[in-house]
Amino acid sequence: MDEGPLVPLACKPASLIC
Repeated sequence: MDEGPLVPLACKPASLIC
């Protein structure tokens, strides 16, 4: 789930739930 700029760049590519 990509929230966009709301999540860290480290989690975006990994598609992790932060």
